[in-house]
Amino acid sequence: MLSWIRAAAQLLFIGIGFFQYLKLDNVQLDLTSSEEDLVMRLVRPVGALCIMIAAVVLVFGVVRHYRVQLYLSRNWFPAAKFTIGLLLVGCLVMGIIVATLEVKLMTR
Repeated sequence: MLSWIRAAAQLLFIGIGFFQYLKLDNVQLDLTSSEEDLVMRLVRPVGALCIMIAAVVLVFGVVRHYRVQLYLSRNWFPAAKFTIGLLLVGCLVMGIIVATLEVKLMTR
């Protein structure tokens, strides 16, 4: 359960970092106004996506913990396939969004 909490906390901190980026006034990125608009439009949804994935990871972790405790008392050792796959897809979507933003900023 601690690993799920750790993963959720890391995603939460990343999401908060994206939101804090909006509050920085002294960031000098040397961007045009259209690129700055793109960054500002994508920072908030990516931050919210990170926070939502963190909440889902935490819920999955708690459910998984109690389910495994039940199964272990019955001498059955389940593998975590679905939750790992869903977490991987969510992080992949977030990574694609961030990579797309980075590519658009690099090719200007």
